[in-house]
Amino acid sequence: MTRAGTQPRVATRGTARERLVKTHPSRALDPNDPNDPMRLDSSPQETRILLMSADATAREWLSRVLVGIPRLAIQAVPDLSALDRSGTPPALILLDDGLSDPDALSCCRTLKADPAWLEVPVIYCMQAADPVDAERAVQAGATEILSKSDRAAVWGARLRTLLALRTAKWQQGLLEQALLHARHELDRLVRIDKPTGVWNRRHLEEVVLGEIERLRRYDHPLSLMILDIDCLKLINDRHGHGVGDQVLARLASLVMSRIRNLDSLARWGGGEFIVLAPNATLLAATMMAERLREVIAQSDFTPVERLTVSIGVAECMPGESWEHWLKRADAALHRAKAGGRDQVQIAPEKPRRAGLGEHVAANFVQLYWRESYACGHPVIDTQHRGLFDDTNRLLSAMLAAQPLAEVARLVETLIGDVIRHFNDEEAIFTAAGFPGADHHRAIHRALLERAHDLVARFRAGSLAIGELFQFLAHDMVAHHMLRSDREFFEYLLPRGDVQPGDAENKT
Repeated sequence: MTRAGTQPRVATRGTARERLVKTHPSRALDPNDPNDPMRLDSSPQETRILLMSADATAREWLSRVLVGIPRLAIQAVPDLSALDRSGTPPALILLDDGLSDPDALSCCRTLKADPAWLEVPVIYCMQAADPVDAERAVQAGATEILSKSDRAAVWGARLRTLLALRTAKWQQGLLEQALLHARHELDRLVRIDKPTGVWNRRHLEEVVLGEIERLRRYDHPLSLMILDIDCLKLINDRHGHGVGDQVLARLASLVMSRIRNLDSLARWGGGEFIVLAPNATLLAATMMAERLREVIAQSDFTPVERLTVSIGVAECMPGESWEHWLKRADAALHRAKAGGRDQVQIAPEKPRRAGLGEHVAANFVQLYWRESYACGHPVIDTQHRGLFDDTNRLLSAMLAAQPLAEVARLVETLIGDVIRHFNDEEAIFTAAGFPGADHHRAIHRALLERAHDLVARFRAGSLAIGELFQFLAHDMVAHHMLRSDREFFEYLLPRGDVQPGDAENKT
């Protein structure tokens, strides 16, 4: 207990363990971890007490006071300079007010400033009970004030109590961490389909509502695909439900590896899966579905000889409910089943858009330039229009089934124009004082690295032209130009100070 005239400390914030649990809930609490700043040595190894005192007899006296405590280890140092704080903090610290250079109060502040030592109780040992000195000690971080004139029994009782509280706090931390882990695991189980590891039906329905709201507010295209394994019952009957579950898990993993990062996969039930595809029109989603169908049909699902899926695709209409949208996709799936399986069918209805939604978001229709896309800088606006034209020429060649060599030439033209545009654009926004210049240049580099990688895969025959076009048209041109580029528009100079090719001429 505190001496007369002193004020007990009141906890005003969580402990270091509690703050650690809140910020890193996945971290396991291991009482044997020597690197854990909250590790309590009283269990299971030793109880280590740090005694900071210039009195050579203090350590022996303290050993007699605490006799009987299992695995007791007292570390005595004469001052702060002799203390090595790189290891595990002790269970308790005893500070002698007779310390000098630095004094005991300074030592206490220094120890409490170390995050690893913050929660270690500090007992401030005073020569005589002085309310003013006791208050200063508490303000410096002392947990307890004891007078050297107190009887040994008083010291023993108080120190044993503090050690017991320390052990209890550690055990409480373990229980709190176990509870947090249980909560996270329960949350995961509520959202995840156990056999496949993808979203379950409940979580998908929660996410869908948010995506429909985004469609309502921003007119962003939104599509879904329902995949159903053909003849799953026959697989279960022939090979057993264990193999059936393996097929489900393998299929989920394969689909996850083939859809875009912004897409989501959920198991709807039985052999049905749903791919939720934000920023994808009916045409884009249909092409993605066809690629998935082909990849699945060509993949190994041993011991199943050949696995195929039927897919129904539907784009959400403005104002359409989730139930009605799903019903249309399900009807398309049934047509695919009735038509012989292993095919993609679409719900023909699609929304009519007159703005950005139709021509930008991950689709394969022409890009139309609108004056609202202009930034007012002649160089940038001219080059942006040119990139739209390059993209549309590439699309025309694809739709006209031009020779692969011609398509590859148009791809190289588009990427070459993008590189020149990025160079000029960087010179322009740097001259304009755009504070995010370095970050924007990093985005450019990442886009070009991805483009070169996809082109190499396209040339090697491991990537379809449709997937390459989707990245070039959506990510590199439309999405970047009409979203990321808008971050620097307000910083642009009112005149075309940088001419096309200036960036190349300076290199």
